[in-house]
Amino acid sequence: MATRDGDPKAPAGKRRRVRIPHPHFPELTLTQVRVLRLFGLLFVFSVLVLYAVFRSTRFQEVLRRRTELMLSERLARPVKIGGFDLSLLPPAFLVRDVSIANDPRGVPGPCFAAAEVELRGLPTLLGRRLELPKFRVVSPTVVFEVFADGTNNFERLLPRKKDDSGEGLDVYMTEAVVQRATLRFRDWSARIDALLQEAAFTSRREGIGSTSHLDLGVRKARLRIGDYETLDFALGVGADLSPGRLKFHDVHLRSPRFSIDAHGGIDNLRHPSLQLFPTIETRGEHLDALFGIGLPLSGPLLVKGSLLVPEKGGVEGRASFELSGAFGPFPMNASGLLHVDQAGVLAEVTRADYAGGTLEAQVRVERLKHPPLPANLVLHGRGIGFESFLADLGLAGTGMLGRADLDATLTGGAGGIERAN
Repeated sequence: MATRDGDPKAPAGKRRRVRIPHPHFPELTLTQVRVLRLFGLLFVFSVLVLYAVFRSTRFQEVLRRRTELMLSERLARPVKIGGFDLSLLPPAFLVRDVSIANDPRGVPGPCFAAAEVELRGLPTLLGRRLELPKFRVVSPTVVFEVFADGTNNFERLLPRKKDDSGEGLDVYMTEAVVQRATLRFRDWSARIDALLQEAAFTSRREGIGSTSHLDLGVRKARLRIGDYETLDFALGVGADLSPGRLKFHDVHLRSPRFSIDAHGGIDNLRHPSLQLFPTIETRGEHLDALFGIGLPLSGPLLVKGSLLVPEKGGVEGRASFELSGAFGPFPMNASGLLHVDQAGVLAEVTRADYAGGTLEAQVRVERLKHPPLPANLVLHGRGIGFESFLADLGLAGTGMLGRADLDATLTGGAGGIERAN
């Protein structure tokens, strides 16, 4: 009877080995399956040993200290890390209690801190394209400050390339989640202080495309400019991010004193220039109380227009408005145009019903920074009640009951429009 080594009576050098297939893998022999099984067990055992070493207290401490030292030297800022963790099923890598110190010129504390930073899944690299399956950050705090010289506290951490060759990796995230975030923005020159609390952010990319859908929700936020009153509000943003472009399709800001709905975007992220098309509902008197814009408006105000923030800085805006209240000391229902730039604010009342006649007006605020804001008000009235006009200026009882055409100029300085000359 033949064995797997052939005929036992044949000479040893002439015996023919018989191939015996594995019952479950016919394309492999029993010997090959045994070898693969052995190497598989060795691989699993090696992974478990490395996993145990990684989670050991001694290795964690050495890794933490060396990582802190390397990052602190590279970023030129003190970096603190609480620890690391690794999960095999599902694959995940986690960093706990990480913080990066703020610029010495800024507010004390970290410019970035997070309770957890986690990468789930296995990254893939195809050419210049790096795919990250899921990225999650828990309880991050980010402080972004713009100093008086125009620099900010993140310039040294995230330096810009001198050229625009587009070299480097293109990073794509299938999903990104940020939970319980706190974001603060300060502009020391403009004296702007904005704080977003209890913020949540998600980013998801559907299919194999390169467009990600972004959602931002902020339950508590506040904005303060200079010594003016604080605006408390809630914020919601929906946007789409594609290579080199960011499009806002839903921007909603809600406050007891302010309401904004807007859309717009940035067409070129390498040279960012933000353009928004907002619709604003507020009251005219809130403009001065919240932002120091000394326009002599009071009553319900509706504004629709466009706002441009170019890469070089500054703000440019054009809008139409409808007012149901008063323009300066003159009660009226009016519509007009609004223009905002670095030179100041120009508001034109194109038509208003006032004192039985019609009125056109123009007010120019010569600058937006460093109050008090000088304001010039130019009036052109046709067929208005002269007695009503003088009464609105505080000159009641003149006895002038006729109608007249009016051309007048009022100039307000440190005392405000109510003390105009």
